[in-house]
Amino acid sequence: MRKAGITALVIAASALAAAPAALAEEATGTVTGIVWHDLNANGLRDAGEPGVKNAYVGIKGLNSSYVATAEDGSYSITAPAGDHVVHLGDNSGFGKVWGPQADGGSAFGLCTGETAPISVGAGETVRVDGGLVTASFDFQPTEFALSPAKDVYAVGDVVEVLGGITHDGAGCYSTHATLDLPDGVTKLDRLGDYLPFYATDKPNQVTGQAAERRAAGHAYTLGARVVIDRPLNAAEFKISTMWNDSFDPDHTNNSLTTAINAG
Repeated sequence: MRKAGITALVIAASALAAAPAALAEEATGTVTGIVWHDLNANGLRDAGEPGVKNAYVGIKGLNSSYVATAEDGSYSITAPAGDHVVHLGDNSGFGKVWGPQADGGSAFGLCTGETAPISVGAGETVRVDGGLVTASFDFQPTEFALSPAKDVYAVGDVVEVLGGITHDGAGCYSTHATLDLPDGVTKLDRLGDYLPFYATDKPNQVTGQAAERRAAGHAYTLGARVVIDRPLNAAEFKISTMWNDSFDPDHTNNSLTTAINAG
């Protein structure tokens, strides 16, 4: 009786040990798709647009799920059943960034590389495609102005100077910026939505770094509140991208100035 009881317990234990593996197999689905080079940046895969090799796709929050796309841009991920955000890794090291979304085309966010939550059922295969565009961003300052606006300021006036940096490009990107102040003014505090750059600002300079990527036409702003210390004649404030980004095809328009007179 003792031996039979032990045998029964061993069999039961083996069955329980096998159950989680069976359940795990039943509780997974597949996410598959193609990552391609969206040459015309319309979010759809048109004839002649090639797949992108070695782009990484995975389930957000599940690092072990990431796989590299094959030669033709295809990939396949095993995912736990449930709702997931699928993430397409940044491909900027190979000269490409996330492209626009479109119904029936790229499902990945233009500025995040992430999808909306996607439901994956047990044993189900879900298709998620993504387009990458050429990384080309013509960074340029915009909306550079003094406030209040005067032809001639007085010594002791407090003036706000605020400018922005935006870009022309099919994807989203970020950059750093600097605002140089002329001699004859003292910086009181910084303005704008650029975060302070890791380097310490000089007394006559404000630097900023973008918090995240933005689409074309959506500028980051950088500025300062200053007090005028002495008379000035066409003294210049200058805002510019902090360095010549390798993705910027035109470096001649990376800075902008505005002048101030004070008597």
